[in-house]
This record gives sequence, C-alpha cells and structure tokens, in this order.
Amino acid sequence: MKILLFAGLLLIILGIASLVVPIPRTETQGIKAGDVNIGVQTTHRERVSPIISAVLIAGGIALTVAGAQPGTGNFPFGPRKCCVLPTEDEVWRERLARTLN
Repeated sequence: MKILLFAGLLLIILGIASLVVPIPRTETQGIKAGDVNIGVQTTHRERVSPIISAVLIAGGIALTVAGAQPGTGNFPFGPRKCCVLPTEDEVWRERLARTLN
C-alpha cells in the first residue's frame, strides 16, 4: 500500500532529523515585587534520545518494507488475494448438507 510506504518514509525522515536537529526550549525565571518584574529568559537546545530516534527509524523501515511488498492488496481493510471466501450458494449447500446428515 502506498500509504504504508509514505508513512514509513516520513518516519525515517523524522528519525534522522531527530538525531541531527535539536529542539529549542525556553525558560523564564524571575522575581515579581509589586509592579517591578526582574527576570531572566534562558534558551536550551535539547536533542531527542537516540533510542527514540532508533525506534522511529526502525518503525519507518518496517512500514516502508510492508508498503513496498507486492500483492499485499488492502489486507487491513479486506481479504488478501490468496484467501477465497465461499459464495452464498456454497454456504447454503453446506448448511443443507449438514442438516440432512
């Protein structure tokens, strides 16, 4: 499925980006006395844990491989091509045969 393929590629890109790009975080600390505010604003740049990045990349690879598999059809939303369901006539014949035996 193309959705799995694109979702996998997106996860791979996010996983690699999380290894390289830091996430900025701003903190404001200060004292307020009446109408006077004295404060300091600090900015930190933190990176995502490498474990989380590895999980994103591994999940992206798994989804990409699953989405690139030929013949998977729309398995989560319907039967696979290898599965053949009995027709309504076959179901009724089988029920009739069970009741006669």
